[in-house]
Amino acid sequence: MEHTIEKIESKPSDYILCSCGRINWHERTHCVDCNELLSLETMSEEQMEMWYNEEYDFWKFEGYIDKEINNINIEI
Repeated sequence: MEHTIEKIESKPSDYILCSCGRINWHERTHCVDCNELLSLETMSEEQMEMWYNEEYDFWKFEGYIDKEINNINIEI
């Protein structure tokens, strides 16, 4: 499943952050990237802000504009 960065950022309670740093859909039991067992705790506003800022900074450095960044799909 994929969601845009904009959609992910808008609702932290739908996502879980794995210890590897990968964001996952709240219904997953294992991380989409490292296959680690996920906790049931969804992301806080602060965690989401940190995740979003890291993603934004990466894509901005790559030369993307804001509209393009918000429409990037992330596997969750």
